[in-house]
Amino acid sequence: MKFKFYWDSWDQEYKIYYKSLIALILLMLVAFCTFLFMGYDLSMDWLVNSSLKSLDSALEGYSQLGSLLDFNAQLFLVDQKFIGSEMVLNSIASYIYLGLVVLGLLICITISTYLGKFWYLVSVGLLMVLIISLRLELLGLFGFYDQTITIGVFLAYVIVSYYFNAFREGAGIKLRFLSFLVLTLIVTAFIYFFSGVSTPFLYIANYSFISVIAVSIVFVFLVSHEVIYAILRVTTDSSSQLNTSNTKHFVVLSLVYLLNLGLIQMHNSGFIEWDIYYINAFFLLVISSIIGFWGMKNREILYQGILPFYPYTAFLYCGLLICCFSFIGFQFYQSNDVALEVVEDAIVFGHIGFGSMFFIYIIANFINYMMKNLAVYKIAFKEDNFPYFTSRLAGLIVVAALYFSSNQVARFQGIAAFYNGIGDLYIQNDNTTAATAMYHESSRYGVNNHKANYNLGFLRDDPQKKIMAFKNATEKQPSEYAFVNLGVEYERHNKFFDALFAYQDGLEKYPKSSLLKNNLALLYSKTNVVDSTIFYLTDLSSQGFKKEVILSNLLSVCAEKRLNYNDFVSKASLTENDRFDINANLIANKVMDVNRSESMSIVGIGSTKLNLITYAYVNNLAIASYAQPNLRVLEMLNAYLADENNGEYQERLLFLKAINSYALGKVNNAFEILSNLMHSSSISGYYSTLAGIWSLQQGAAKLAVDYFDLDDERKSDLSECYLLMSYLKLGETELASEKLNLMRQEGKAPDEELMKAMSSIDIKQKVRAEEANISSKIKKAKQLEAEQKTELANAIYESLGYDNSFMESAVESSVVYYNGTGNDMQKSYDILLEAIEVNRYSEKMISLYIDQCFKMNLINYAESVVLRLLDVMGKEKFSQYEIEFDERKRELQLSGSDWE
Repeated sequence: MKFKFYWDSWDQEYKIYYKSLIALILLMLVAFCTFLFMGYDLSMDWLVNSSLKSLDSALEGYSQLGSLLDFNAQLFLVDQKFIGSEMVLNSIASYIYLGLVVLGLLICITISTYLGKFWYLVSVGLLMVLIISLRLELLGLFGFYDQTITIGVFLAYVIVSYYFNAFREGAGIKLRFLSFLVLTLIVTAFIYFFSGVSTPFLYIANYSFISVIAVSIVFVFLVSHEVIYAILRVTTDSSSQLNTSNTKHFVVLSLVYLLNLGLIQMHNSGFIEWDIYYINAFFLLVISSIIGFWGMKNREILYQGILPFYPYTAFLYCGLLICCFSFIGFQFYQSNDVALEVVEDAIVFGHIGFGSMFFIYIIANFINYMMKNLAVYKIAFKEDNFPYFTSRLAGLIVVAALYFSSNQVARFQGIAAFYNGIGDLYIQNDNTTAATAMYHESSRYGVNNHKANYNLGFLRDDPQKKIMAFKNATEKQPSEYAFVNLGVEYERHNKFFDALFAYQDGLEKYPKSSLLKNNLALLYSKTNVVDSTIFYLTDLSSQGFKKEVILSNLLSVCAEKRLNYNDFVSKASLTENDRFDINANLIANKVMDVNRSESMSIVGIGSTKLNLITYAYVNNLAIASYAQPNLRVLEMLNAYLADENNGEYQERLLFLKAINSYALGKVNNAFEILSNLMHSSSISGYYSTLAGIWSLQQGAAKLAVDYFDLDDERKSDLSECYLLMSYLKLGETELASEKLNLMRQEGKAPDEELMKAMSSIDIKQKVRAEEANISSKIKKAKQLEAEQKTELANAIYESLGYDNSFMESAVESSVVYYNGTGNDMQKSYDILLEAIEVNRYSEKMISLYIDQCFKMNLINYAESVVLRLLDVMGKEKFSQYEIEFDERKRELQLSGSDWE
């Protein structure tokens, strides 16, 4: 049999209106339940505070010398701590709330025009209170900051209302509602265009708090006995399977229900702290409100003389319901916990008071009928011994008793909730000073209320007051956000144990919070308590970006503590993961692995503007690529260097480009970059030391001495040892002995075993493969030249000439080519000029440069460098060379072809 709703028999017009309202209400209830489930997440979000830790990794060194002579480059580990955001105050949400409340009130005002004179006058009085509570004088409409506008608006609504009540009694609901709607739109337009404040509707939304919460509480009390009536309906319905013992079932179910309400009240009052499930008061209100659609109709006999159910009371009920759930939903959205506590108390007090009295009312009037298993629900409101009104009055007395027994906490919470709303208003108007004052007032009335104290935690300037505010926010209606921010605030002021206790307290309240665990793990990572760090980070119950952040932190800890990340992280979670933070820390783990066999993933750069995390990724990738050269990495570095937004990272990017250029065989470019950094950086000694190590690798020990001895004041122990090794490789035993004695005096001298290793080591071992590669390239170039593949040959010879001036055979072959087949003597000159700048103590390069100058009749240029040969040839050999040089110069001058 098809179930029929009572409105199915209504007139089509009223049915459409009513169904539309029910559809809206159902949508609101779904949203409300969603808000109820989300809680504080509605107004707050999780932010990530990223920081970098440096980790030294050996970039250069010789295995025979151990780690003492390793040249370290810094890897960056990304640590990410969760912090709670400030409460998000959405103006659109405020406007939606205001719109729904206005809709609900317009329905109520419309229905009030159908009332008799007495109740109509009561409704007019309520309307006056409503309009006064809006504080329209604060809007400065037309420059009026007194009650003029309030009186005007009140009179406008009263005139329209009285017109329909007294003169147009036959007017339909549609005309009446549209009349009030048009009037409201006119008032709205005046407020929008002529208000003296920038956000007038936000003022109305927040200052209407008192009147709307009053309407909401009235609605709560109106439906507070509906669950008891539903139990009566179920247990006495003749079609129910429970009808064998109406009295027993009704009494037992009702008492169990009322007992649960009592437990809620005792729990809320702090009398009990039992770890059991308590009925959610707001969900109870939803159930009661839905039942109320039928409950209002069933008790029509009680009020039909004032206003019939069809269609007026039915619409009035919808209007009140819309106002109530709009208000509560908005308070949920704004995380106004004290406002929600007021409503929760009203729900619990009302359902206990009115529910228990309705239970007594049923027992007192219908116990005999129930014992006969009659359908008592059909006559439940045909009172007999105990009048329904008396039960309502008694219920109100119970509510009052509960209210006063709680020391009127609800009143103070209501005041605190109002100040919270006004604080939000000032925040939305960027008046933080006034907002701070309002939240402070709220914290005075609603002690330890979460919203006020949480906001004060962001608004206070004094560190101690910020900490105290967040601590207060964790006391009564805490949130993960409050505990996390309290811990973070303690950490900012180096209060390690206070932060530790804050996170642990949070985990007692939220034991499954992976975000609290994440922050606690990072705190433990500052100590040697590795087990606790790993324990908290391996809880990957979070989803989305939170899980990825925690995974990234786990990789950071593994790299820092030298742990095998494969023991804690599945390969699936890392495969094709394109997050920069995860890849930055993953690369750091791979670099710190002495095997370094795993390839490094390259994430697409997207935007070339660096931030802290992408900077760490690029840095680690570039350092990893030193051992595994990759042209794509160099291209990536060039892209980041070209972005003018990366000024603060410029020096580091240049260093990374230098080491990658060197790894790819572009040695000249690498030395040029380091040379520029030596002249511009505050850590020039760091760059000169690397240049010295590279010079040693290339067999240029004399050049290495220059770099290691570049700045006596900034020399490190590392550069001192390498300087000593350079003297040994040059055969400068006297200088080496002098340096060794000085190092012994300073306590920096290497031991005997290390000295032997330094003396015997092949300093060019790392470039032997490159020398073999050069020979192969020269052979390939000559083959292409012979095959007259000029373009391909030219590209190879250009690379041979410009890439590495320490590879003298490469430079010489390139010069020979461009002087001959290549027919570009200027390029030969440019190649050699760069060669003597980079490899400035090379006898061969300087000689070739002088020869090139003579070929091009550049005598003065040749003369400018000839004395440099004295440092590399020795006096005897140089004297012979000087004679030859002068002879060549004289011949050129006599020929008259010196066109300089």
